[in-house]
Amino acid sequence: MVSSKQTTTYEVDIEDVEYLRHGDTPLLARLFRPKGDGPFPIMVELHGGAWVRGDRRIGNAANHDLYWETEENMIEAAPARALAAGERMELPPTLCVARSYEEAHPRPDLDEFIAQYRKAGGDIEVKIFEGAGDRILEDITTPVAQEALERMAGFINQHIR
Repeated sequence: MVSSKQTTTYEVDIEDVEYLRHGDTPLLARLFRPKGDGPFPIMVELHGGAWVRGDRRIGNAANHDLYWETEENMIEAAPARALAAGERMELPPTLCVARSYEEAHPRPDLDEFIAQYRKAGGDIEVKIFEGAGDRILEDITTPVAQEALERMAGFINQHIR
């Protein structure tokens, strides 16, 4: 359980690690490793596509526009569309935590992705929080952030054991 009253803090080692290589181009993930006795929870967020030109340090908005060039290109490659077309892909267990309104990810698009993921045989757990906003974890002391973190911790624990 995650609690805003938690006061334990740890020093953290930060390093970039190569997780994939395309020819001479390494793809790096930033790893935050707490020092001290664990166990420590882990959370992985991987957002693909926008780093094809440039890298994660430039910022998603700039990379997004460079990569997709037009909204039509982005729509064509939408994951829900790929799933609906029967494209073969890995479907790992997935947790989706979102607001009922997010400007960057319109709800009909999210609902379509969830439906297509399930139709393709994927296991996706969904929690939609009422209200607007894109950054659920921006302030981890809010009740929404607390519940989201609890769900994330439970999901991770369920799938790593």
